Amino acid sequence: MRLLTLPLIFGIIFFNANLSWAITGFNPEPGSDIVGLFEHPELWEKARGKIQYLGIIDMSFTNIQHPLTNGNTLDRFRDVHAFEKLKAWGIELAMETGSVKPGIHCDAKLNAISHSKHFKEVKDLGGKISMVTMDWPRASGKNDCHQTVDETAEYVAQYANVLSSVFENQHPGEKLKIGLYEGYPLLSIAELKIWLDTMMKHGYKPGHFILDLDRISHDSHHQWDFFDNAMKKLLKELKAYCQQRGILFGVAYWSNRLGSPKQYHDDVIKWVKRVHKGIGQPDINEFVSWEYWVQFGNQGIVFPQNMPESWIYSHTGLLLEGLSLLNHSKF
Repeated sequence: MRLLTLPLIFGIIFFNANLSWAITGFNPEPGSDIVGLFEHPELWEKARGKIQYLGIIDMSFTNIQHPLTNGNTLDRFRDVHAFEKLKAWGIELAMETGSVKPGIHCDAKLNAISHSKHFKEVKDLGGKISMVTMDWPRASGKNDCHQTVDETAEYVAQYANVLSSVFENQHPGEKLKIGLYEGYPLLSIAELKIWLDTMMKHGYKPGHFILDLDRISHDSHHQWDFFDNAMKKLLKELKAYCQQRGILFGVAYWSNRLGSPKQYHDDVIKWVKRVHKGIGQPDINEFVSWEYWVQFGNQGIVFPQNMPESWIYSHTGLLLEGLSLLNHSKF
């Protein structure tokens, strides 16, 4: 394993200057008790000390009442002084967005206008959105909008330019960290490489690329095996490809197995071990969840439950266990 200080990579300060391992992000299930993280900080004190950013979906920076966000709205974050607390804790705020998405959003223009407004709204409440991660823009462009790779890249570049310009007007002298998730095997290794290079050709260089292993697609491939060498090859190849281009390479840790909190936990830990065995550490480890909304529409008790971190099946407990495995020096 490389032991390095990641904030200074390619001459760019990415996150806080006191890191000594990989960057760690926590992106809770959108309908989980995110507001509670600020009402009961004592229930995830250790986990807070391990993360460099907290991810929140773009809709939660509005007051739209929607089952997806399940009450996690701008007003509620204001009431618990969420953004001020993040700043005091030294944790950056990341916004998960959709840029290129189906229907009227295929060119990302309306999303760019809508999402760029959130910078001022959060600033007015004492916070700062300093990172943006787009959700599967090429997958949406290819499968939903039927675009060529160049068309999607141009729309993404325009979207990134709008958000970056608005951010810099709100925070003079600072640069927005803007990157993306993409899914594998929905996009092949070759397609992912072409996608990264095409975005750069159109004037947008992602600050970070987070691999989102499409668990459902993998489960449908009978040849998929967590213990074969294909995943090790994938991880090494993509990490090297990103780093050669000055792009931080990350991995999203989540599961679509929602039979119980234990089943979810065990499956994520298996994926963490697979990553560690393959490459030791990516540049970014993001513990994230979207699947309860996808499968159940946030009906019932949403899990993974965020707290307390003392419960290993909570999301923060899982984060702590996962990091302890990733930080182990042998792989």
